[in-house]
Amino acid sequence: IIYIMDTETFNKYLLNFEYPINRRRHATIAPGDTHRSMALGIVNVRPCCLKNASGEKINEPQQDCILLKKPKFIELFKQTNDWIKLVYPNIQKYSTIMYNGNNQCKKHIDANNVGESIIIGMGDYTGGRLIVYDKNEKKHYIDINKKFVKFNGSNYYHEVEDWVGTRISLVFYNIVT
Repeated sequence: IIYIMDTETFNKYLLNFEYPINRRRHATIAPGDTHRSMALGIVNVRPCCLKNASGEKINEPQQDCILLKKPKFIELFKQTNDWIKLVYPNIQKYSTIMYNGNNQCKKHIDANNVGESIIIGMGDYTGGRLIVYDKNEKKHYIDINKKFVKFNGSNYYHEVEDWVGTRISLVFYNIVT
């Protein structure tokens, strides 16, 4: 067991973690890419985007992520929660943490997120800025490398610029209202 004391130690921990291949995030995967990611915390039970008889989106059943039954994911989730409380004590309430391991996410919107998210880039990389599109489709390039950034991925399209090195992003967000 590792006890996270600082960002440098946590960064090394994230770099050595083996992120699973995620075949469910088709909307964010660039063609030919292998998507290594996972959401830990509260997740929507698939199939998502359920609709009632009127065609309106209804609340999806939610549960704890099944990965949180495995010791290595329990430990990662615990370490991440301990670390975020240490380095960002006033972080907003969040239900879920998305871990992205070297993902070249294409332009997408986070349809199931509620409100603002907090994102940070970890690893040893250059480039890899978050690109957020405003309502006029203008691109805004935001450096998230070892920096916490608040943005609303449920209202604004976003993607990731190319990078060199190893890039891990963490997104702290809510799916619970």
